[in-house]
Amino acid sequence: MRTSKVMSESELRLLWEESRFEDLPLHTTDGKPIQILYPGSPNADSGPDFLRASIRVGGTLYSGDVEIHIDAASWYGHGHHTDPHYNRVILHVALKSGSTEEPARTRSNRRIPLLVLSDLPGFPHLGPRRLTTGTGWAMLPCRRWNAALPRGNIGWWIRRLSRERLSEKTARFSARLNELADEQQPGRYGRDDLERTWRELAVKGAWDQLLYEGIMECLGYSKNRRPMLRLARGMRLEVLRRAGLDNRHAMESMLLGAAGLLPSSRGLLQKEARVYVRCLRRAWKKLRSGYRGPVLHEAEWLFFRLRPANFPTARLAALAALLPILFDGGFWRLVEVMHADGSTPRMQLRTVAALFTIHPEGFWCTHLHFRSAPHRGPANAPPERGAARTIRRARRKGVSLGRKRVLDIIVNAIIPLLFLYARLFEDRLTCRRVFRLYAALPLLQENTITRRMRRNLIPVRGGRDQQGMLQLHARYCTRNRCAECVLGPFGEIGPRGGAAGDTDD
Repeated sequence: MRTSKVMSESELRLLWEESRFEDLPLHTTDGKPIQILYPGSPNADSGPDFLRASIRVGGTLYSGDVEIHIDAASWYGHGHHTDPHYNRVILHVALKSGSTEEPARTRSNRRIPLLVLSDLPGFPHLGPRRLTTGTGWAMLPCRRWNAALPRGNIGWWIRRLSRERLSEKTARFSARLNELADEQQPGRYGRDDLERTWRELAVKGAWDQLLYEGIMECLGYSKNRRPMLRLARGMRLEVLRRAGLDNRHAMESMLLGAAGLLPSSRGLLQKEARVYVRCLRRAWKKLRSGYRGPVLHEAEWLFFRLRPANFPTARLAALAALLPILFDGGFWRLVEVMHADGSTPRMQLRTVAALFTIHPEGFWCTHLHFRSAPHRGPANAPPERGAARTIRRARRKGVSLGRKRVLDIIVNAIIPLLFLYARLFEDRLTCRRVFRLYAALPLLQENTITRRMRRNLIPVRGGRDQQGMLQLHARYCTRNRCAECVLGPFGEIGPRGGAAGDTDD
């Protein structure tokens, strides 16, 4: 068919993302009607093309992933039937049926419904839409109106949204604090009781557990955030304390063992890796009896399109080195930093960042993964280029945390927790200093969203502005809430840089 010759798989994914099949009579190859309630969110990593879709097939509502191919036979050609990352696929979409009539099956041997687009009447007339940019959404619709607005007005809105983002993060920690309180004394603490019982909660380590979970989630980045949080809630800080936080070997064995990231030594090519993995597995076998939480599977972790220094194995090894430093006093050390007399926001930022300074030891000085090659090149070795140079540079630093990653932990875990503490206990001094620390944040690590928003709005001055732009994108731009935004043609902005009838608190 002519359509299959001119349409690429990337264009086919774009048509699916834009839900341009709603007016067509969709049905599977075996005749069951299909209703797309939500096409799913695009996946930029390894695995299915769209995640968490909601689709009704026949009379059954399914929630899962969607995989898209030009040829239906590519399911087996790409080896998806043996990959556990595709076990949640609920619909296989293909432009043409291909040469095979065998239905697609997951590794768990579940049959997947197939939607063939070339069989649909009217589909060829949709036509492929050529992409003018690599992302497909480089320009905001309101950019031409924003260009005429004073920069102070846009800056006010960004700062307001940055506070809104901080409040949302604080609310998440507050809800989790209630859960931890109820776990310790079921039915005893209510939402209004936290202020009266905070000393009990502090003694029992609830605040330290919150900090531990927040750090773990940040170390997972966007790709491994969920399994990191699951691991933190399973392998509790109190369990690690019983084994001794200063015993780095025990910490590594427990974290990597519960994460399912301790491979069999037989499949490792390097002798150094085989010896170290055997030591960790022996330690995990002894400590396993004291752990009652779930053990994750290796398939839950993503390594694809990650810098080697961001591998979950490297981050867990860094956490094992960080535990005795950061949790010697725990959360209350951070409160003391806020209460220190004469300290400026920059001094507080340096003091907090210094708590995350670690020095790799042994195996992790030269490795980032059990299957990675060590860095032991001669001092006069010729310079390397591209990916090889990136990997070498990462190994020279070992599993230590970079400055950008520490700043990410501060903005996503430490500042919201300190703000929650100040709000619950009416600590006005800490509240003022947390806001000043928030405003003094330097630029954080950029991503696709912050680069897009910066091109469409104004240059950002620090990490707080970046947080506001992320909030604008997540809560307004992606939800088509243009009429509620103060920017663009619908917004009303007052003469002093604020929305009409509103003030900046």
